[in-house]
Amino acid sequence: MVLLGALFAGAALPVSVDHIKAAIVANTKKAFAEINAKAFDLGFQAAA
Repeated sequence: MVLLGALFAGAALPVSVDHIKAAIVANTKKAFAEINAKAFDLGFQAAA
């Protein structure tokens, strides 16, 4: 998820950050949803 966040920050993708995070939460086991969303945020921030 960290790499996905970094990729998303560096690319002009036609999807909003909110949609990506909603997809992560919707498609990840409940036990891992919060940590995966946090990992996405950390990758996004590191690449921005």
